Amino acid sequence: MTRAILMSTLCSVLVCGILSAEDDHNGEKLKAAKDTYTKSLERARVELVANLKKKAETAQKAGDLKTLEKVEEEIKALEEKEVLPKLVPTTGYVREVKAARAKLLVAYDAAVKSYTMEGKRALAKTIQGEWDSFKNTDVPNEMNRPADGFEAGIKLTGKYAFGFISSNGNKTSGVADWEMEVTKRVGKDFAAEIWADKRISGYVVEGTIEKGQVKYTWAKALTEDIPNNHIGNVIFSGRFENGQLTGVVTTPKINATLRGEVKLKVIKD
Repeated sequence: MTRAILMSTLCSVLVCGILSAEDDHNGEKLKAAKDTYTKSLERARVELVANLKKKAETAQKAGDLKTLEKVEEEIKALEEKEVLPKLVPTTGYVREVKAARAKLLVAYDAAVKSYTMEGKRALAKTIQGEWDSFKNTDVPNEMNRPADGFEAGIKLTGKYAFGFISSNGNKTSGVADWEMEVTKRVGKDFAAEIWADKRISGYVVEGTIEKGQVKYTWAKALTEDIPNNHIGNVIFSGRFENGQLTGVVTTPKINATLRGEVKLKVIKD
């Protein structure tokens, strides 16, 4: 979740000041807790970025171009996509964020209970809804990475071999180079970008991964050559294990004869 979305989520009727003119101690306490949470996240993120920049400086002084570029990629991924880095320790960052979340959850609980006991049912329901939403938000990959390794930021490359029979009865087949980058992972849900033939054609896919089983559909075109009828109708089913994604692409609503075989491997740093 981006910082903009996080701020939007936390800016409730209480934070934005849309309350009656009477004193509202519960609202003030919750607002203070939210402010503290936001500052804690930012402080932890700044410290993590600082550690990455120190590593970049060390690499530059040593003339280590490869490491320098990797660190710069991780800084960009952290700032733009909230992807945790791999080149510096993140234990302290995760600990701080978890502690900050725990404190804010306690503040939400206290506010709901207080409003309920005071007979302010509408406010209690509003805060309860906000509380539930906060518990389910995609707080930046600061929490535990998925055990299967299919996390935001990983990149895979490989081949896509396909074949189908066109409407005039001709058989067509081919092989394309594929690049895939997972851009989001929340629970079992994920989104990724897939590019073909040196990034000539690209699209966004959205799907799920559960116990190694991967399913996704094309969700959005990234280049103009992608036909509109492919969105939502190109389906992948396969498995991700040992750093490899393999499976089959079909288009039952477009051309039932099409079959594409995907074989991708995670790019190791």
